[in-house]
Amino acid sequence: RGEDERLMIIVLFHQGQIIQVDRGETASARPTVLVDGLARPHALTRTPDGWLVANSAAAELMTFDENFVVTDRHVVDGGGWLQGVAMLSNGHVLVNDVDHHCVLELALPGWQVVGRLDYHPNWRMDEIAELPSDTRELFAALGAMFGRSVLTFGFLAHVVLFERQDR
Repeated sequence: RGEDERLMIIVLFHQGQIIQVDRGETASARPTVLVDGLARPHALTRTPDGWLVANSAAAELMTFDENFVVTDRHVVDGGGWLQGVAMLSNGHVLVNDVDHHCVLELALPGWQVVGRLDYHPNWRMDEIAELPSDTRELFAALGAMFGRSVLTFGFLAHVVLFERQDR
């Protein structure tokens, strides 16, 4: 965070916090708590208007402005443990619901579900990311090299890598 990258934003999963650490301070300096009271947060993601985080144990997505003031909260209807999150170039959000083994595409504003991809319960999601179209074949080849399968969202045209849990 910041042009000189002196400030780091860190998600503390167990403490339910998002903190800011100033690397220019002494080692004994205390970090600044930006957000407190979260339920096992994951996947802090930059957005055009600020930040997005999965408040995992609450099955909730939260958006914040640049100063980490809450601007929106959305509980995913029937959602489980939300882990991976990605902001797409079209303004939509991808979120991985690991309890229900699916990736949802949500349209903003309003958080409407506009796409859903179910995946096998024996697989776990490594990460969600939007890839430029010219890199899809490269990632498919890398996935094959490292023993991972690659699945392309027909309705999203994004690539997702999965890793088997039963190895």
